[in-house]
Formats: sequence, C-alpha cells, structure tokens
Amino acid sequence: MRVEKTEPYTIHPNEVVVLLIEEYGYRSWIWLPKMTETALETWWSRLPSVNRYFFDPSSLPGKMCIVRTEVQRAQFHTLSRSGTYYRGHIHQDEDSHLVRPDNTLVFHRGYTPE
Repeated sequence: MRVEKTEPYTIHPNEVVVLLIEEYGYRSWIWLPKMTETALETWWSRLPSVNRYFFDPSSLPGKMCIVRTEVQRAQFHTLSRSGTYYRGHIHQDEDSHLVRPDNTLVFHRGYTPE
C-alpha cells in the first residue's frame, strides 16, 4: 500500500522500518513492512527476484511511504543516521539488498552479484 502526504511519517516505537533507496537515489521510501525483523529477513531471503518491484516498489508488503518533501527527506536522513533501522537498495537482482542496523547485508534468493 502506497501512502503519500506532506508532513513527516509516523514511526511507532518498536516498528520495523526499512529506509529504502530506489535505483541509486531515484526515489526514497520509508517502508513499514508490518513484520518482525525475523519475518522480514525470511521473506526477503526467500524472494526469488526483485524484478516485479523494479519500476514500482510500492507493492512491497506493508506500507510504503514515498519521500517527497524536504521535511520527509530530513526525517529519512535523521532515521538513517540513527543506526537503529534497516536500510536497503532496490533496483535489479545484482544490486538489491537489505542492511541490518548492525550493517550486516541480507541478500534475496535471486541475488546475482555483478
């Protein structure tokens, strides 16, 4: 589900959050997958390919909050610098990944390094 608004997005305590960069900075998203960390990593690691999300990651499970305004960009960068949330990059199978808060990379099943 894609959500758009102009003010900062609400992040609830203990909510799993993925700060997602699409295609090398094309767009940024705050992804609220509505899963536990374990469930998120299991879902991602079993994903055979990211191709269906290539042009529009808004169909990823949970709530996808697109970052459009300066206030939201500031929120995205503040959350990213905090080091307490997942980060990720989505583009093609050879470069898409998640990064745990401890900086460990998590690859999907279809990951094929360049």
